[in-house]
Amino acid sequence: EWGDGEDLVVLLHALAAGPWGFGPLAERLLRPGRRIVAPALHGYGGTRVASAEHPVQAHLAVARWALRSGGRPTLLFGHSMGGLTALLAAAGRDDLAALVLFEPIVHASLDRDDPEDRSLGSLERGMIRRIREGVDRGDPEPALAAFIEAWNEARWDALPPKLRERLLAEAERLAVETATVADYTLPAEFWPTVRVPTTVLYGDRSMALAARFAQRLAERLPTARARCLPGLGHMAPALAAGAVAAAVEEALAA
Repeated sequence: EWGDGEDLVVLLHALAAGPWGFGPLAERLLRPGRRIVAPALHGYGGTRVASAEHPVQAHLAVARWALRSGGRPTLLFGHSMGGLTALLAAAGRDDLAALVLFEPIVHASLDRDDPEDRSLGSLERGMIRRIREGVDRGDPEPALAAFIEAWNEARWDALPPKLRERLLAEAERLAVETATVADYTLPAEFWPTVRVPTTVLYGDRSMALAARFAQRLAERLPTARARCLPGLGHMAPALAAGAVAAAVEEALAA
């Protein structure tokens, strides 16, 4: 949590990331009268939502709690899995000035009749399936490394040893979480319920699927636009906080 004031900004983190990486972004978004909250989603830190039947619904419960945590909800920002959560949390709300999603993972936005959409979605699901298979046979590292490298612009063997150890220790949860996020469906009537002015950001160094998610969401949501940020990859909210903060402020000002 950063700052103090009536304008509430909520930041929702990516899968496997946790809220701690939002420090540089939050510091750049901090303004007089603005309070910034980055909750740990379900299963991260000490957060557990015992009553939820689905992991995504558990994350959504945390997001809704954060939006009720005090002050006037102004901006909801979600990164990757947190982007899906933020999208769900924004549905039906009229009190937010802006919804900003950075490379949200929303498979439900893809067009099943589009060959490229099907191909990109299938590649992602294949990586996720191999994580599950690796966990089941007791050797998750090759599949987990391939997934991390595909999304994060970093070679697995270049990651700090403690980070690799943590990811491997969490392989079972990551196998479940990646699958449940990818399989999360939305009915056609959902899209018009997101009336918040929405900006979907993506980097030109990310996987093609990230751009496709952004573009499809901009088509489906009535008040959304997609914007490409040059030179950035999937972990830009942590690694290029200045550029992401500038884009967020532009969306909020608009």
